[in-house]
Amino acid sequence: MTIFHEKDLQFIWQKNFFDKTKLKTTSGESLEIINCGVLNEDSGPDFINAHIKINNVDLYGSIELHKFSSDWISHKHQNNIAYKNVILHVVFEEDREIFIKNNIKLPTLVLKEIVQQEILENVKSLFNNSSELFCQKMFHLEIDYKNLIRERFLRKINFIKKLLQENNNDWNETIYQFLAYNLGFKINNNAMLQLVKSVSFNIVQKNINNSETLLALFLGQGNLLSRYKTKNYENLKGIYDFLRIKYMLPNYTIKWHFSKLHPPNSPNNRIRQLVDILHKHPSLLNLILEGDSGIFGEKMSKIIPKFSKQTIENLIINIFVPLKGFYAEKGVIMDYENLSMLLKNLKPENNKIIRKFTYLVPKNAFETQALLELYNNYCVKSKCLTCPVSFKKKGLKG
Repeated sequence: MTIFHEKDLQFIWQKNFFDKTKLKTTSGESLEIINCGVLNEDSGPDFINAHIKINNVDLYGSIELHKFSSDWISHKHQNNIAYKNVILHVVFEEDREIFIKNNIKLPTLVLKEIVQQEILENVKSLFNNSSELFCQKMFHLEIDYKNLIRERFLRKINFIKKLLQENNNDWNETIYQFLAYNLGFKINNNAMLQLVKSVSFNIVQKNINNSETLLALFLGQGNLLSRYKTKNYENLKGIYDFLRIKYMLPNYTIKWHFSKLHPPNSPNNRIRQLVDILHKHPSLLNLILEGDSGIFGEKMSKIIPKFSKQTIENLIINIFVPLKGFYAEKGVIMDYENLSMLLKNLKPENNKIIRKFTYLVPKNAFETQALLELYNNYCVKSKCLTCPVSFKKKGLKG
């Protein structure tokens, strides 16, 4: 079998999936790999800041990888100043010798004879099946939970910061929008955010004592009243028509997703839950600040329509934890250790993504949140080369 993509070779090189004993260049010089370098995601050589020894002489510089040595010429590297610092040419096959300045042969390592065939086949399969976690069938996965959680928190917190800036540091408005966004549960999160941005928290506060008015306001503004066919339909429509004119609400279409949604996840149901939260907890800031995750969960358990136990845990993880941590530090410095402890005290999530990690048994929400970050931002994007997981061979294909 032949390697068809250079990224396959890059992965093999980066993870050291080749026999490193008694290495030699194609010129017969002894070769030792001290540091394979750092993957270069910009233009230029594949790996930078590498350290090797050739005939016991230390060399520092870049590594370039190709399927065939002749690719050096076909890619015109000989004319590109960015490649003058290449100290080693790593190829699958050497089909011609490459000479650089002063007619010196470019030190070359051939991988074909030092990489097992099974590894070649498995790596090829890895890139073709990364979203299905094919890697776990081939390797022991050593997960860097801490840094994945840091990445996940940073993304969530940057999102909260952006909302806070847009809302002129109004915390209640920001929590209101962040709450609604997360009640969209990924499928409709952008639609929910669009809805509440069109109905400010100031308008909500003016109608906070009447849950029917709030329901009419949201359903009408979300173009969902036609899907809410009850005996109360005409009354809700009348309330909304009055409020739309009173508050000069913008008139536009929100794109909702209904396909394959179970009734509890429908936009109408989530809006009814949002209304009950706002009606029962008019100070959203106090909703987050008063008590711990257990108290927040207890408050959510009294919302009508009822949240499932799993959904309440999801709300704690995705709403309470990031908002609590962010507000505690006034948006300046995050206490990641404290946030991590909040997650470690919560049960592991159980959903279709977590169940894909068949060879792992997460102990808590800290680990499942890390796995979600890993899957959504590395696996489905086939970013195996920048994946923070350490791959250890556990056996070959078969």
